[in-house]
Amino acid sequence: MGYRELLRTQPAFRRLWLGQIVSELGDWLQLLALLALFPTQGAAVERLAGIFIVRMLPSIVWAPLAGVVADRFPRGQVMVACDLGRALIVLGYLLIRGPGDVIWVYLLMFAQESLSSFFEPARSAALPQVVEPRALLAANSLSGATWSAMLAIGAALGGVLLAGVGPRAAFVVDAGSFVASALFLGSIGIPPVMRDAKSAAAHARDRSGLFAMREGLAYLRAHRAQASAALVKGLWGMSGGIVFLFSIYAGERFTAPGRDPASTTGLLFAGRGLGALAGPLVMRRFFGESPGALRRSIQIAFPVATLAIVAFAFAPTALLGALCLVVVHAGGSTCWVNSSQLLQLAVPNSLQGRVFAVELAAFTFATALSNAFAGAALGHGLLDLRGVTFAMAGAAALSALGWWVAMRRVGPRLDAAAITPAPVSVDLPS
Repeated sequence: MGYRELLRTQPAFRRLWLGQIVSELGDWLQLLALLALFPTQGAAVERLAGIFIVRMLPSIVWAPLAGVVADRFPRGQVMVACDLGRALIVLGYLLIRGPGDVIWVYLLMFAQESLSSFFEPARSAALPQVVEPRALLAANSLSGATWSAMLAIGAALGGVLLAGVGPRAAFVVDAGSFVASALFLGSIGIPPVMRDAKSAAAHARDRSGLFAMREGLAYLRAHRAQASAALVKGLWGMSGGIVFLFSIYAGERFTAPGRDPASTTGLLFAGRGLGALAGPLVMRRFFGESPGALRRSIQIAFPVATLAIVAFAFAPTALLGALCLVVVHAGGSTCWVNSSQLLQLAVPNSLQGRVFAVELAAFTFATALSNAFAGAALGHGLLDLRGVTFAMAGAAALSALGWWVAMRRVGPRLDAAAITPAPVSVDLPS
């Protein structure tokens, strides 16, 4: 199904998509505004790395509970509540004056991303409920492409906006974007999660939610093929520190001394966005949409990203660096979109909130470690900028190897499950 037909025939998805557009555009404006407050030299660079680490921690902390909430409560209401809460939190950034307020930045970011950690599993699990099965891959691809396009547009606008009027306008725009997203999502009638009688009885007796947590983890332990797909984003997160390096490259490598690197940082983020936009579309065109094709595309994406990260380390100009990042994040986006598609096909919908929460936790944990390594290595002089970039490339290469080994063992089972999902096995809580 093409994107035009998708948006024309799937009205609930259309509203979900419009909400995504406005909220993600504001998010990228906000991130660039925060990065502009921090220096890119010496030990202070660790504060900058802290932003990326703090952004990741809530998904790890709240993953078990977030998955349960996504599977037990109306997913539309969960998303609306998270959007309104994030709108209020973002306005708190207006009180930030500079690097001296870094603790307040971290606290606000932790609160904001805590709500995001509840929003994302609900959204991922709701997607198969608002589109027809034949439209699912197109919906996933368009969602990934939209994230990418908003990154590119938000980064480009952010660089111009910051240079012209400063970061406060970006914070106000981001708050407004969450309110607009809540209005779109509130107009969607997302149906309740369907359960069989045994599963419904079990969950009715599970007031604490502990059984629901155990059920999700038990499912992944018993179904290694689906568990492997749930770890793809975590494998990609091992090289996630490359995003933290954008600001460092912009300030130290690609911008003349004494000049504001905001527009250069925006260019690098725009390259990331354009690559993430193109990757899944190109892979889909050349390899198709079958489960096996999705797996093979992931296998190709990791080594392509590895080579492009190495090339980025040698880029002499910001423009060439951005072109390298197009290729890097074409690979990363392919991994992201295809793994989501495989999980939506292979995992029963009643479990998807918990599975996507585990997936998000794996990604954020790996990315937080990658950013912590990059910040510590640069801040303490353990490696230079190029050496840290090579380390990110090495992590992507290890991810390629890990996925290849896993698919040699469970690839056919994952293909079969994507055609007929394995049923949920429920034991009543005692």
